[in-house]
Parts: sequence; C-alpha cells; structure tokens
Amino acid sequence: GTGNIGIGTATPSHRLTVVGTTSVSTLDITDGSIYVGGEKFVTMLTSSNNYFVGIQAGFGATGVIGSNFFGDSAGKNATDAFGSNFLGNSAGQNATDASLSNFFGASAGNAATYASYSNFFGANAGDGATNAGGSNFFGNAAGSGATDAIYSNFFGDGAGTSAVTAANSFFIGRNAGLSDTVDNTTGDKSSILIGNYTSTGGFS
Repeated sequence: GTGNIGIGTATPSHRLTVVGTTSVSTLDITDGSIYVGGEKFVTMLTSSNNYFVGIQAGFGATGVIGSNFFGDSAGKNATDAFGSNFLGNSAGQNATDASLSNFFGASAGNAATYASYSNFFGANAGDGATNAGGSNFFGNAAGSGATDAIYSNFFGDGAGTSAVTAANSFFIGRNAGLSDTVDNTTGDKSSILIGNYTSTGGFS
C-alpha cells in the first residue's frame, strides 16, 4: 500500500515510524535514510557511492558522487564535492567546488571556496578560506580565513590564518604568516616562512 506504518505511535510520519526502543539484527538499506529524533542521521546512496552520517550531513549537497561526510552538518550544502571526505561537525559545510578534497576537524573547510584537491586537517583548518584549491592546511585554524590561498601549504596552529592573497606560500610554525599581507597573486611570486609568528612584512 501507500500508507505509513506506526509502531508505538498512531501518527506515523514515515513509511515505518517506531517510537521506543528497537532491536534489529540485520538492516538492509540500498538507498535511503535513517532518522533519529525526527532528524535525518544516516543517508546511504549506494547508486552514487555516497555515505553521510550525522544530523543533516550532506543535506542539500550537490554534485556529490563517491563522497563520505561524517559529523553533524558535515558537507551540508557543499557544491561539486565529488570524491571528497569530510569528517567533523560542519566540516566542509557550504564549501564550494570541493571535489577530491579531505577536510578533517570540526568546521575544517567550512565555507571554503574553490577548495578542490585540498587537504585541511585540524579544527577550523581552512575555515572560510577563499580560492584555496590545491592547498594543504595542517593545524588548528591553519589557513582559516586566508584569501587567494591557492597552491599553499600552512603547517602549525594558526599558520596562515587570515593571510591575504597568500597564493604559492609555504608557512611552517605556530601562527606563521598570521594576518600576513603578502601578495603572490600576480607574477611568478612565492613566499616561505619558517618559525613561530614569522611574517613576510608584505614582501614576496
């Protein structure tokens, strides 16, 4: 039939709604979702090889094939996120052009733009980074808020945080390149910083 079935409830909201404790020895789901407390918690789309675990994980994501999002809101509303792995609450949420990327840590890669072929590891790593394709950010808040950070590598807590036009840069150390104003977006420029709190002073 087309109706809903309720166990422990007279008003089922889904094809099968269970209110109370449930014991299942084997659960075979080809394509579908599991709701917990009225919220979508697990989504398995075997036809496209996508697996989302967490409240609203992958919700509204587009262009997603062969991806894994784990954590509340992980990959939520992400675009073109095929072949990517997001692990952590809000990891990769609202990230754009985030194909073939790995974001690990709460809010890692959250709202990052043009973040394909990138790896962000650490809470808030790459959070809000713009034009961050082909980059590697390792450390809490590494590369957070960095602009035009394409082809860059930031290693250390806060490394490259809020760095401006930081393309082709290599920052190693705690807060290395913090709020740096280096401009490597034009010409054949690059920057290398090694040491805690080091800065280019705006020079490439």
